[in-house]
Amino acid sequence: MSSAGSGGTDAGGAGSGGMDAGGAGSGGIDAGAGSGGCGHAGAEACEVHACDAITSRTLPATSGYVACRGGWLHRPHVADCTSRLPRTNSGNGGAGGGRYDGLGGGSNCESDEDCAESAYGFCERSEGDFIRQICVYGCTTDDDCESGEICVCGDPVGRCEAASCVSDADCATGSLCAGTPYVEPCIGNVSYVFACQRNGDACMTDADCPSDEYMMSSCDVSETGRSCSLGSACGRPFLVRGAARVATSQTANRGWSARFDSAASELDLESRRELADHWTRLGLMEHASVAAFARFALDLLSLGAPAELMLETQRALGDEIAHATLCFGLASRYAGHEIGPGVLPLEGALDARSSWEIIETLIVEACVGETLAAAEAEAALFGTRDPQVRDVLERIVSDEARHAELGWRALCWMLRDADAALVARAEQALDAAIERVRFEPLADGSRALAASADHGLLGGRERDTARSLAVTGVLLPCAAALKTALRRATPFARRSATRRVQSQIAS
Repeated sequence: MSSAGSGGTDAGGAGSGGMDAGGAGSGGIDAGAGSGGCGHAGAEACEVHACDAITSRTLPATSGYVACRGGWLHRPHVADCTSRLPRTNSGNGGAGGGRYDGLGGGSNCESDEDCAESAYGFCERSEGDFIRQICVYGCTTDDDCESGEICVCGDPVGRCEAASCVSDADCATGSLCAGTPYVEPCIGNVSYVFACQRNGDACMTDADCPSDEYMMSSCDVSETGRSCSLGSACGRPFLVRGAARVATSQTANRGWSARFDSAASELDLESRRELADHWTRLGLMEHASVAAFARFALDLLSLGAPAELMLETQRALGDEIAHATLCFGLASRYAGHEIGPGVLPLEGALDARSSWEIIETLIVEACVGETLAAAEAEAALFGTRDPQVRDVLERIVSDEARHAELGWRALCWMLRDADAALVARAEQALDAAIERVRFEPLADGSRALAASADHGLLGGRERDTARSLAVTGVLLPCAAALKTALRRATPFARRSATRRVQSQIAS
């Protein structure tokens, strides 16, 4: 996946850096609402979205691509991309300056000259969860890419992106070979998925899909067209205005890094960097989960929750603090220096929320998110050989399963006396959240290297398998048990179904 903002365009919408209002749309159809005129998901079928073209310094006319208002692209014709490689003073992402040496940031280059494993390599600065500089390899023609990919022009060189069409010539009359931006769950990297438009496409970008202050759905591309679905979860994300929020990492510790023995001597430098990167990212997610549980405690108080749920929530908050310190400790172990979290921004996180907003967030953060977190941790534990990492993962697996159980119990409690309309809405949201993770692969199908797998790093294939098993073995049975409970009137039946949910998680 390419890094945010570098997928061949500044097409993040109007005013996103280098874009000015451009000429008339290329499809002859009024752009209308959002990025294409069909409006939000649920609207009746309409004509295909038109491209309201905008100019971009990173997409010259000779590139063969057109940037469309709203952030999507289309490719009228095939043309070669240009390359500015190697750049002079390319450290700091082309801006000159020194190297970011912290292994916890995963940096592996200082300039474009360091990236010579294949053609069109360059050193890119990423400022997502933590600052790092990494080698990225691009393209100038489609022949530089794998089957099912095309070369999307950009600066300093093109990127290979997924595609089922090569240009507008592959599509029906009036339909465009359009690239929908895809934001990688929990990480935020942006890439594009190109496919011919279809009549009735519900969206072109995530902005066309329904969202509110706390939840966001995304625009997915499939063989049947573009549709909106509920945003996916990653662990227990701290959702604010629909986005998973995390702190940045820093070298200061302040007690957030547990002490471990030094890393195994057989690990090479690249493996240590990869593992430091991985455990730093997990530490930031666990740190954000502390905020998620703190807010959940306030949510429960606002709904008049029983003391039992409050006590379990308080315990879970403490668990997440421990998880964060353990993950940062492992990151520090592989990096060779202290790593911990910076400031977690809380703007808007504690605004008053309705009962429905609390329920919807609970479904994504806890019922689905915590269940998947437990499954992924268990899969990582299965392949881990390092005894210190095994100890950490064993605790995380046990705690996350208990947190998932808490989420399901809290949902049962919130819905037990709710009216039929709210129950039906919650069931639909639960089904949508499960379907989202059921059919969305998160990675490229790669396997982790043996050395990294020994230290708790899952490959994309193993992670997808763990999530699939969690869906069929836990999420679907738990959802069925919950629906059974809510269709029965007696408190005893509801308590019985809650116990069935617990037993599904425990098994």
